[in-house]
Amino acid sequence: VSIRRDWFWQDDNIDTLKSVDALMAIWYRSIGLGANLLLNVGPDRRGRIDDDDLRRLREWRAVLRDRFREPRTATVSRERDAYLAEFHAPVPFDHLELSEDIGSGQVVCPVVIDADGGQRIATVESVGMRRMVVVSGRTARRLRIVPGDPAFRLAGVTAWKTGVERIPDPATPLDY
Repeated sequence: VSIRRDWFWQDDNIDTLKSVDALMAIWYRSIGLGANLLLNVGPDRRGRIDDDDLRRLREWRAVLRDRFREPRTATVSRERDAYLAEFHAPVPFDHLELSEDIGSGQVVCPVVIDADGGQRIATVESVGMRRMVVVSGRTARRLRIVPGDPAFRLAGVTAWKTGVERIPDPATPLDY
């Protein structure tokens, strides 16, 4: 993915510089789903990063830093066919990061996430090394995570209250 429409820097394509929102959409569709993100930022004719590109990268970094500044990590334990993720106290959140123990390979299966009292938060198709789940804001002390395959091994759960309750629509095409 390139920060502009073209792979190589051009002085006439500043209007194609991706917005912070577009970069966040790419982040959620890659990093948020456990993949790598290789962002091309081509050097200008001086061999340096263009000032506008650098400014956009710094803006994007500030959004990421602010959004994920206060992680709340749960203690995870296994109970029969599910996992229990417990926080020290009730935690407000709108983002959950699940991570799977992939030492023996990823187990691709649906995973159901319920909050205190069995309230369904989300169902995801797989977890892998990292799965960011964006939900409507809520508060919970415990989460019950039920995998669709007994071979699945949950490694960790982290929560954030970011103020953002939905990601950019993945059906929206991006110009890249």
